[in-house]
Amino acid sequence: MGDIYSEENTLTCRIDVQHGDYEQRTVTYTAKLHDQPLIIEDVPALVCSLYGDTLFSARTLKRIERMKESLPAPIRQAQVFTLRHEAYKQGA
Repeated sequence: MGDIYSEENTLTCRIDVQHGDYEQRTVTYTAKLHDQPLIIEDVPALVCSLYGDTLFSARTLKRIERMKESLPAPIRQAQVFTLRHEAYKQGA
């Protein structure tokens, strides 16, 4: 994850009155591809310690775009649910 963070160049998260620090983490990136959900795990990012705001480097986003263009078979599959499903409308 060294492509967007170094100890000498700490980024501060200033979303509200309180300020947090961006920390190196890996996150799960979600998007849609061909109108289907796409989930990519272990994506390097900076995440605000207070608010959870997430920053991705240009390098990481380029890697994701290249991956989307030539996706291999998924390593696992997941069920996808939506709150628009009829079963959830009854309890709304």
